[in-house]
Amino acid sequence: MGLINLGQGVPVNVLQKMGLDLETVRLEVEKQVGTGPDQKLAGNIPYTPRVKKVLELSKKEAKALHHTYVGTEHILLGLLARARASRRGAEESRHRHRPVPGEILQS
Repeated sequence: MGLINLGQGVPVNVLQKMGLDLETVRLEVEKQVGTGPDQKLAGNIPYTPRVKKVLELSKKEAKALHHTYVGTEHILLGLLARARASRRGAEESRHRHRPVPGEILQS
């Protein structure tokens, strides 16, 4: 969400070129990774498991591009990868548990 709140940079440019509304994207990201406490923390800030996963995916994206840093563009790619994986898992779950027509007729 911080990437969007900046209002500039690679992620914001990409999202705007895609014709996406930044507020809608912010709400979707919040839904995917959750939010932390509203208070300001000093020292180590704990990450949720979902945020840790996004950061891991961001690092993989940076490595795949042969970059020696993780920038905002990699974090955007990590968020997109996490969203794709979530959708894929939900789709597989629906197909696994979908009753076949024969089962429905026998009920």
